[in-house]
Amino acid sequence: MAGTKEALMRGVWCAHKPIGYDKIVINGETKLVVNNEGKLLRKAFYWKVNENLNSEQCVARLANMGLKVSHQKMSTIFRNPFYCGMISHNLLEGKLVEGKHEKLISKEIFLKVNEIQNKNSFGYKQTPEQINIPLKVFVKCAKCGTGLTGYVVKRKNLWYYKCRSKGCCVNKSSEALNGLFENVLTDFTLDMQNADLMVELLKTEFDDRSRDNAETVMLLKEQYQEINRKLERLEERFMSEEITKELYLKYAEKHKEEQVKIQRDLQQFELGTSNSEDCARLIVGYAQDLRKTWLSGDYVDRQKLQNYLFPKGIPYCKDSGLVRTEDFNSVFLWITRKQGDLGQKNAASQV
Repeated sequence: MAGTKEALMRGVWCAHKPIGYDKIVINGETKLVVNNEGKLLRKAFYWKVNENLNSEQCVARLANMGLKVSHQKMSTIFRNPFYCGMISHNLLEGKLVEGKHEKLISKEIFLKVNEIQNKNSFGYKQTPEQINIPLKVFVKCAKCGTGLTGYVVKRKNLWYYKCRSKGCCVNKSSEALNGLFENVLTDFTLDMQNADLMVELLKTEFDDRSRDNAETVMLLKEQYQEINRKLERLEERFMSEEITKELYLKYAEKHKEEQVKIQRDLQQFELGTSNSEDCARLIVGYAQDLRKTWLSGDYVDRQKLQNYLFPKGIPYCKDSGLVRTEDFNSVFLWITRKQGDLGQKNAASQV
């Protein structure tokens, strides 16, 4: 214990490495350096400061980028001074020590994030802004690609979305833009009279995918393990000083990006393979009234539904309204297209 305390006082972290860091050895000395997960977490700190995103929104964005973190874990990360280069430990009896590990963010950013966190120290609370503009950041300006923010005209108590880019001049009332998004959800909603048939079709689709993708899934898992072996060899070469730190970080980042892509592909290929009928019924039930589900949800529920259906958001054009995007959840897009095919067949039979 005395030795651990002495090491901590010197700024050397002795406990389990936090998420976002890799432990490497250089000339016999152990160092903690920011890894690919850490680079994604760094983005979350800046989202909080620059875009005023809450933890749920940061978690959703990170998930879309391949990093899964719980809401509770995200809040803990935001409050951990380790990420701005400081060490806090029970053995230090309340003292903060300048660490020797690589900083993820500056102290200035850390303090700003915690100032925002402290305003909501008793848990998540909805604000009028969140209730009135659930599409904030999710809807992008078609002109410049920036996520829309929001504001209120207090004398009229009316909320608006607007582009944050200087000179862009994209502006829309929240009531109108929310209504446009409701129309989009209506277009992707499953007709209840097709529900039972759609369950059977979707179950068959999942079963077919499972058979067709079995070999692909096996190959992807083998590729993932091969990359793991490459990372281990790379670390061994770095530890034995065969390669420099710059080369190690360069190729380690490349390999981990490949692993993230493989994980995303595996999730897509393995969808519905565990229990195809239960999965089909769950999705069809969810698809029968997307608009109602969105309207009845709170701010967090709406955000989850939006990001699940449209992982990269939806562009908004001032002249033409919301721009439909093909970057739509693949299963719901399949349901929509299949429903269109059923509608054409019914129309043909009536003729």
